[in-house]
Amino acid sequence: ETDGDGDVPWASGHSAFGGFLVKTGPVNRYIHDPSNWSNGRWIVPLGSSGHPGSPHFSDQQEMWAKVETIPQLWDWDEIATTAETTQHLLPG
Repeated sequence: ETDGDGDVPWASGHSAFGGFLVKTGPVNRYIHDPSNWSNGRWIVPLGSSGHPGSPHFSDQQEMWAKVETIPQLWDWDEIATTAETTQHLLPG
């Protein structure tokens, strides 16, 4: 069950005719707290990597299906201490 308009975190849509079967919904879900960016949350339907061989290719799928979220990190020190891997892009 969801309430609100198209700007709520779990916005969804249904046809006005023939029942209330949900036909549209968010793909990526973001919740921002401008008063404290560290309270931000997000989730994507598969994972944060676009590489099929990565362990992060589909590691958010189950959480997304359960309408759960994960922290959205904004503090560089927190990012550095919690990062599992790093990637450096160099010019060719």
